[in-house]
Amino acid sequence: MEALAGIRRPELAAHQERSRHLVSRLGGDRQYEEICADLDRAVEFSACEGRSVADAIAGYLGDLSGAARAQLGTIVWSLGTFVPRNLPVMPKAAGRLMKTTEEHTTTRELEDIAASDPVLAAGILQAANSARFGSRFEINNIRDAVMRVGVPEARKALFASCVSRLFASKPLQEIWQHSQFVADSAWEIAGIAGMEQEAAYVAGLLHDIGRLAFVTAPVKMREWEESFLEAGFPRVYAEALVYQKDHAAFGADLLRKWTLPDGLVEAVEYHHRPELNKSALQAVLHLAEEMSVRVAWTPEEDLWREMRRRAALDQLGISTGQLSDLATTQKAGIRASA
Repeated sequence: MEALAGIRRPELAAHQERSRHLVSRLGGDRQYEEICADLDRAVEFSACEGRSVADAIAGYLGDLSGAARAQLGTIVWSLGTFVPRNLPVMPKAAGRLMKTTEEHTTTRELEDIAASDPVLAAGILQAANSARFGSRFEINNIRDAVMRVGVPEARKALFASCVSRLFASKPLQEIWQHSQFVADSAWEIAGIAGMEQEAAYVAGLLHDIGRLAFVTAPVKMREWEESFLEAGFPRVYAEALVYQKDHAAFGADLLRKWTLPDGLVEAVEYHHRPELNKSALQAVLHLAEEMSVRVAWTPEEDLWREMRRRAALDQLGISTGQLSDLATTQKAGIRASA
């Protein structure tokens, strides 16, 4: 509680605005002001109680009774329990890549994996002929492409190609662009922290895969979620109000079905809650998402940004200055490419 007290004031206006919006959903009746404000406080202080937003909402609803609970139930979890349908399966090439390591992967192995899929082949050729690796000679075969970019970059390109197909439809392109930015940021932050960069990169590509679940949600649920987002509720909060779980939890469920490593699953599941200190990879993902807010101007996805940034920095043993230097470099890169 003490950790949150010092940054309470900047959050107060947002708390009041969210509370007013909840009251307006209940017809604007002032008798509901207190329960709406208390619900929002329960969500805010879930950060110092080790609970998710969804758990905080469930706990608050469980403490209510009678008319107050019934009335609040008309806007919170009012559309029933959401069960995702038709979730994607892990690309076979991604499974093959996961079974290899950067240290022991050969050029021939990567060539075989890329050759097994036209999308992967196109991805590695595009990387090899990009301005970053360009030369006077165009690369038109996979082996030469892998040789030009090197094994680490080839693996990054192949992982990105594998995951990109999951976000192929037009409505998902914004999520994919965000995921790529977070993956690139995670690679850089992991390097600063002296961690394995490839693991951070892959985690960044997959960190928001749980949002694919909501594509299968009924239209009414998606409209309800959008209305909360437009009212200023952070994404994790809006999702919990509608679906009873957020995208990080849904994403972890999917990655477990894919039998991916526990450390990766855990990092995705808790990347919005670095204060729990689950893992260094979790902290990297949180700061990479933070970079997206600072550099790419994406909306904030959770509450208590400053406190959670500090928790992640402390977990990794890196400084605010190092993070600011990275933000400056990324902004310069965006301006140069514009």
